[in-house]
Amino acid sequence: MRIAIDDGHGNNTAGKRTPTLPDGSIIKENEFNQAVARLLVKELDRCGFETLLVAPEAEDVALATRVKRANDAKADIYISIHYNASNGQFDSKKGGVETYCHPHSTKGRKLAEAVHKHLIKGTPQADRGTRTANFFVLRETSMPAILVEAGFMDMLGEAKLMKNPDFQGEVAREIAQGVCEYLEVEFKQTNCNNGIDTIIQNAINAGLITDRIYWTEVLLGRIQPKPEYISTIFQRAHSKITEK
Repeated sequence: MRIAIDDGHGNNTAGKRTPTLPDGSIIKENEFNQAVARLLVKELDRCGFETLLVAPEAEDVALATRVKRANDAKADIYISIHYNASNGQFDSKKGGVETYCHPHSTKGRKLAEAVHKHLIKGTPQADRGTRTANFFVLRETSMPAILVEAGFMDMLGEAKLMKNPDFQGEVAREIAQGVCEYLEVEFKQTNCNNGIDTIIQNAINAGLITDRIYWTEVLLGRIQPKPEYISTIFQRAHSKITEK
């Protein structure tokens, strides 16, 4: 299986950047998109897929060229990675994750739903759902295609996430998990988890947790657990202790 990966807008595409951050810097959208694209290649390679970066050049690459490269390579899936924006000012309160497919693509919708399900399990962000759009890369590709908007550049908290290596890796991993689910292929975790699999399984067996993927990410230090989840674990542990 061949997966085409599109790092969204090029580095010099006008307007695709954050407002000025408090430290005086800006972050271009492609800084995030390209980092995630390259990390996604590693995740998918480990799971046995062939990958194709449709815009590996430093300069901007036209959408038509990106799509043609994927079509010519007869890719099985097309993934476009983006970061959203609202009004271009940090006074925006809009944020969150959304995943797009073409309105006439049944397979694209199934892929979008699988990927989105994993994207919303990580760093707490608003769930903006799976949506349909007539975007060029969704319309002109000859394979199921999705476009991921992993956050908002003009929401300060999410803008800061763009250059966070842990967040970049999380997004890449979650996309790969969704691809594996869609294609009914096992997602292969990295080997260096220091016995975490055993800890997670014991917690599941004890009835303390149910979500293996989420708590693995927590114990690997890739995401911060939600306080209410920690509270639930303690409540479950207390109930089991008092039962005895």
